[in-house]
Amino acid sequence: MRKYLHRENSNNSDIDPMNAPTRTVFFTKNKPSPQETVQKTESSKNNLRSLKEIDKRLSDIFPDSLSEFAHPEKFNKKLRELKKDIDKEIKMYDAIHKKLISKSESVKKSRDSLFKRQQELTTYIEKKSNDFETKNLEIIGEMSSKMAHDIRNPLTVLKSQVDLMKIRHKKHEDELMSTSS
Repeated sequence: MRKYLHRENSNNSDIDPMNAPTRTVFFTKNKPSPQETVQKTESSKNNLRSLKEIDKRLSDIFPDSLSEFAHPEKFNKKLRELKKDIDKEIKMYDAIHKKLISKSESVKKSRDSLFKRQQELTTYIEKKSNDFETKNLEIIGEMSSKMAHDIRNPLTVLKSQVDLMKIRHKKHEDELMSTSS
């Protein structure tokens, strides 16, 4: 596997054994020379000194509550404490989330039950109102038939009397006619 990122410009294509395009950059692993190793150790010592100076400056700059972050051990300890707190919060969140889901399912079931009961109640009310209307119509029908009967009875008597009078009048008229001839 070849790794490349940047390549020094070279005009001579005979130098490149792989004839790679000029954009290609090859990385070579060079072993550090003893001189570079000494320089690195000196620079790390300088870095350590500068870190101590920075630590001292930080303790002067930051208040006591923040100065504990300047020391790596204290920082790591504080970081572990924060991770524990975060883990506790995550567990608490999960517990609350589970409770919320169960409560929402309970609310959903209650809502469905309520909707079902509402439909049953609506059906029951419609049935009862239809029964009520039917009973009312039956009562009105019975009353009207009784009233009609009560009105017809005297009318029937009157009609029969009128018919009798007509028959008598006709007989009387016939007798008159028969005598007058």
